[in-house]
Amino acid sequence: MEERKRKGYIEGDHRIFYLKDRSELEISPHYHDFHKLLLFLNGNVSYFIEGRNYDLRPLDLVIVPAGQLHRLTIHDAQDYERLIIYLAPDFISGITEDGNGLSRLFTELSENVYHLSELKGTREAELSMFSSLLVGSRDTAAFSELYQRSLILAFSIWLSNLMAEELSGSASLSSSNPVILEALAYINHHMREGLSIDMIAEGVHVNRTYLMHLFKAETGYTLHKYITEKRLYLARQSLLSGASVTDACYEAGFRDTATFYRAFKSRFGTSPSSFKSTSQSRP
Repeated sequence: MEERKRKGYIEGDHRIFYLKDRSELEISPHYHDFHKLLLFLNGNVSYFIEGRNYDLRPLDLVIVPAGQLHRLTIHDAQDYERLIIYLAPDFISGITEDGNGLSRLFTELSENVYHLSELKGTREAELSMFSSLLVGSRDTAAFSELYQRSLILAFSIWLSNLMAEELSGSASLSSSNPVILEALAYINHHMREGLSIDMIAEGVHVNRTYLMHLFKAETGYTLHKYITEKRLYLARQSLLSGASVTDACYEAGFRDTATFYRAFKSRFGTSPSSFKSTSQSRP
């Protein structure tokens, strides 16, 4: 059976990619421990993010917060061109602009995709400038690490202000199944509680068997797998924040430590206690 899991990694707290390639494929559902900003430039691509499916158009900004399950579908062999920025949550967590935390860029989303192609005049010129500078900054021989960090922060502040001021009404229209959206909302609201398929089905007012089949077809996950993945992500973040293994287990919604240990080791290849020790020993 194909395994859906956490993918990708970054060394340090940020990474910039500019990619242009040709392929026709579907990348299976996965999540990252870091935030992802993707500026779509060209291609025939769809993004499925937490129950919503977006058909991208040039200059769409895709925002995928850490821990959100998503998958990519490339529909044909034309060039898929994009600029990607990966950011560790800590990179911007303590930064404020006009008294507002910059992390709101990833926590106050009405949608995951925004049409930057709608920008005009000065804003359009600013986007073009940032795109060119970000692509060029990948050449570390020519640009210092401090310059790249400063550029990413400036771009993040620009995006945050832009979304608050001008893009609140221009989120992309997405195709989505209302039952799945309601089920995902119910699961995430009750994540730290005891959850069963019967409870979820009752909460969204559909038949249990229908919900199970629909959820797998729409997300690529069984309900049980989705809940476990989300709980493991929450537990892992708690461990990184200094919580004890026991606290991380129960705060994430696991009912007992034995189940938590088995699931954690199966997913990450190490026990929760070993992971905690290793993460604390890193500089």
